[in-house]
Amino acid sequence: MAESDERDPYAPQSPPDGAPTLHKPPQRGGIAALLLSVAGAALALPLVPVGLVLSIAGIVRGLRVRRLARREGTHAPGAAAAVIAGGAGVALAASVLVFIAVFWTELRTYQSCQSGANTMIAAQDCEREFRDSLADRLGVSPLPS
Repeated sequence: MAESDERDPYAPQSPPDGAPTLHKPPQRGGIAALLLSVAGAALALPLVPVGLVLSIAGIVRGLRVRRLARREGTHAPGAAAAVIAGGAGVALAASVLVFIAVFWTELRTYQSCQSGANTMIAAQDCEREFRDSLADRLGVSPLPS
């Protein structure tokens, strides 16, 4: 029996030297970057610093994986989406930080009022005063209670 007949026909064949491979495996890491970015965007409102850090980490990881995939001639599933979701998370966290910076006085007054409110009516008065102070600051009419 010839030597070529003894080879397993189902075994992966390597291309001859210098020939391009038909299928390169995708670059891993894009899905992990996407998970970081989505977690960062989800946490951008309740935990602003954590959301901001996770979103930035997702963007950096996504860009690195895309660059590596481009260099190797492969693709990186999830990397582009990670950059987009991370950007949304950074924008959301930055918006919250700007809101806090602009309305710091009103937020501090509301917080001190709420900490001293012993009844539901007092807490509702704090909320009304907060809405009114925001409306005054923005130059709009207060929202109805």
